[in-house]
Formats: sequence, C-alpha cells, structure tokens
Amino acid sequence: MNEILFGSMLFIGHLITVSLALAILSSLFVRNNKMGYIFIFFLLISSVYTLGVVFNFSVVLGFSILFMYLCLGVLTYFNIKRKRESQT
Repeated sequence: MNEILFGSMLFIGHLITVSLALAILSSLFVRNNKMGYIFIFFLLISSVYTLGVVFNFSVVLGFSILFMYLCLGVLTYFNIKRKRESQT
C-alpha cells in the first residue's frame, strides 16, 4: 500500500513538473529557436535520468511516465506549431 501511494505521488508530482517545463518550452521556443533547443537538450537529459531512476523503482511507473512524456510532448509540438502559424 505504501508503494502505491509513493508511486502515485511521484507520478502526480512529475506530471505537474513536466507540464510546467513544457509550457516554458512552448513560450521559449516560439520567441527564440536557439534557446528553445538548449532548453530541450537539458529537458531530455533530465528526462532520461528520471526514467532510469523510475524504472529501477517500478517498471509500471516507468512506462506510465514514459507514456506521459510522449503524450505531453505531442501536445506541446502541436501547440508550438499552432503558435508559429498564428504569428505569420
């Protein structure tokens, strides 16, 4: 029971953190491509490290966080694409 509570708290906390980071990426990438790519680089490094740690804790939690990364990444891509089209 304790592991389920810890895993759910870890997932929710990570969901909030990644959502905020991708919102920052979205606004940063639209304003300045170079800074956006630098931010993506550091975000990817931290994501790979986090996935390594989480997969050592629980495989199910690791795959759920990986799925969360994919979904939020796709949403961020389309958000950036929409913002770029509205600027032109």
